[in-house]
Amino acid sequence: MTFGRVGRLLWFALVVGTAAASTGCGGDGSAVHPGVSGMEASAAGPSSGIPCEAEQVLRDVCRQCHGSPPVQGAPFPLVTWEDTHALYYDKPIWQLMKNAVETGYMPLAPVTMTPEQKASLLGWLDAGAARAEAGAGCPP
Repeated sequence: MTFGRVGRLLWFALVVGTAAASTGCGGDGSAVHPGVSGMEASAAGPSSGIPCEAEQVLRDVCRQCHGSPPVQGAPFPLVTWEDTHALYYDKPIWQLMKNAVETGYMPLAPVTMTPEQKASLLGWLDAGAARAEAGAGCPP
C-alpha cells in the first residue's frame, strides 16, 4: 500500500494516538510543541546523553527534520536524551520512535535509512533507550 504525505501523517496520528486537540503549551504554561511535555532541546554532542551508535543515526537521518528547531512539520526535536524521553500525548517519544521505525513509517521520503542504521537505532530503542554513560564522547 502506498501513502501520500498526508496519508502517512494521518496514519502516524492514528498510530501514536494523537487525536486529542493540541493546546500549544506545556502543562506548566511554557510554550512547546503541541502535545510535548518535559521537552529540553539543546545542541547535541558528546553530552547529548544518547549512545554513540544511536546518536550517529539520529544525526545522519532523523535530524534532517527532527533538529532544534524541528523543520518540515516534524512535531518534536530528537537532539538530546531528554528529547527522546519527553512525553508526546502521554507517551515517551522513544516508544513512538520505535514503533515508527519498526513499521517503516519513519523516515519519510526522501530521507532514507540503511538496514544497518535501522538495526543500530532499534537496538537502542529495544533496550529502553538508556542514557549513555557520563563522559562518553562520540566521534564527530
